[in-house]
Amino acid sequence: MKSVIILDGEENSALCAVRSLGRAQRQTLVGAKRATAPALHSRFVTRRFTYADPQQDPKGFIKTLRTQLRTLPERPVVLAFSDTTQTLIEQYRAELEPLIYFSWNTPDALEIINNKAATYSEAKLLGVSVTPTFLLENAGEVRRRSVDWEFPVVVKSRRSVSWQLGVGVPGTTCFIHDIEELITVFTMIKQQTSESPLIQPLVRGERYEVELLCHEGVALAEVIHHSLRTISPTSSVSVLRETISSDETELSRELSRVAHKVAKALSWQGPLVVEFKVDADTHIPFLIKINGRFSGVLPLAGFAGVNFPLLYATQLQGNFFEAALITSRPSVVSRYWLGDAQHLLRVWLFRSTTLPHVYPTRRKALRDFFRAYRGVYFDVWQWTDPLPALWQYIDAVNKH
Repeated sequence: MKSVIILDGEENSALCAVRSLGRAQRQTLVGAKRATAPALHSRFVTRRFTYADPQQDPKGFIKTLRTQLRTLPERPVVLAFSDTTQTLIEQYRAELEPLIYFSWNTPDALEIINNKAATYSEAKLLGVSVTPTFLLENAGEVRRRSVDWEFPVVVKSRRSVSWQLGVGVPGTTCFIHDIEELITVFTMIKQQTSESPLIQPLVRGERYEVELLCHEGVALAEVIHHSLRTISPTSSVSVLRETISSDETELSRELSRVAHKVAKALSWQGPLVVEFKVDADTHIPFLIKINGRFSGVLPLAGFAGVNFPLLYATQLQGNFFEAALITSRPSVVSRYWLGDAQHLLRVWLFRSTTLPHVYPTRRKALRDFFRAYRGVYFDVWQWTDPLPALWQYIDAVNKH
């Protein structure tokens, strides 16, 4: 019965892993930066612990992780569910690699995953469609080039987390409506991260994700989903989503083909999530980003028949499974209820006056929220493990 250390207990994906592995009789040691984190309170937790905020005190986080490792009689699997904890483990690779099972990828592959500028460059080399992206070095250049742009535009940090003087700076994505706001945000992000942000036109369309588990670039398991609703109309955080089959439509076949092509090019080991936005006018799927970890929609995969956490833990320990690709059942819907409620509040109370075409009407948002989806699954609430659903509300208040 191998031990598994699960980090980022605040995340729904971490809770999913606790439940999946606990039911498989694995010993689960679950860590989080807050004692109120929902995953800490699952009945499937063997032992819980808290650690220093990894962004504010990375050395303190690693120290706590080492302390937990010393208590175990065997080398454990370690699952990270945030970019912060994952990049820190990579940074301390020389120290941690002999002590844990973890997906170690090449520095070049990690740079492509973690740096959006490198992601888009690699995608172009592979012949994959990406949103037109401007990589400009200073405000003067931005001002000169912007005369040809149609606002609003999107400004993104190159990395989801940047490390400055030993402290993590979270990445940001902003919708910009005029040149003066663009100059201000561009300058602020560059000062905070020491890298120029990316500038892109706003693509109006729907989001899709392909989630893979890979071994040396070959996919062992695959789940494709369509995001039906996000926590904010301008956000990529999905709160309602549905699985689709990879051979269901021409679009799903193309999404699967591109994701597998990216995995092979990187010779990727472990989880890989490729996110797309399908342009509403041209119907072209644009690659938006790549993650080298499981995303927040991990519960959907489990409901659809793909137990990613258990498959991944099995893979890390060198026990491989069938060569045939494991795929999910189509038309399975899952919902993050608290996030969906936040979506409704944002549409009703915090509507953007500058992006009205992105926001549904208040009436539509209310009707969609109360729509009954047949057989819908819930990410957090489960009759057999009810406490995390309560603690998610306490944690939502506590983190603020």
